[in-house]
Amino acid sequence: MVRLSRNQKMFGIGLGIGLLLLIRKTKGEKDEQEQIDRTKLTKDFSLWEFRQKNGNVQVPQMYIENARVLAKNLQVLRDYVNKPVNVSVYRTPEYNRSLPGAAKDSFHMKAFAADITIPGLTPVEVYSTIAFLIAIHVMTPGGIGWYKTHIHYDPRGTNVRWSKL
Repeated sequence: MVRLSRNQKMFGIGLGIGLLLLIRKTKGEKDEQEQIDRTKLTKDFSLWEFRQKNGNVQVPQMYIENARVLAKNLQVLRDYVNKPVNVSVYRTPEYNRSLPGAAKDSFHMKAFAADITIPGLTPVEVYSTIAFLIAIHVMTPGGIGWYKTHIHYDPRGTNVRWSKL
C-alpha cells in the first residue's frame, strides 16, 4: 500500500476537483450546443439537420433566421408529399469552394438553400412538386435547380430555374 502525505492527498484532491470542473464545463458547453442543435425550426425540421454534414459544422447564429425561413418552406413540401425530406443546407465558404461547380455566392453559405432528395420520388418529381407549390403560393418563389441526384431550392423571392444534368 502506498502512503501519501497530507500535501500529496490535498494536491490529488485539487487535481480531481479541477478535472471534474473541466469535465463539467466541457459537458455544459456540449449540452448548450446540443440544445441549439435540437432547436426546432418547424414541426419536422431541427437546426441539427441543417448543419454541414462534411465536418459536422453547425449553422452560425447569424444565419438561423434564414434557416427558419427555409425550413418553413421545406415543411410545406414535406406536408404535401407526406414523406421525409432529406436536405443538405449549410456549407462553410471553405467547403463550398471545394465543390466543383458550386456558385461562389451560394445561398448554402447563408443557410438559405437546400439540396433535396425525397425517398420514393425522382428528382423530376421533386422539381415538379416544388414548382407546383410555388405556383399555388404556398411556397416562397425562388431558385429551383435540377441536378442528376437531387433538387436545389432556395426561397430568394424571385423564380429562377436551371438544370445541371
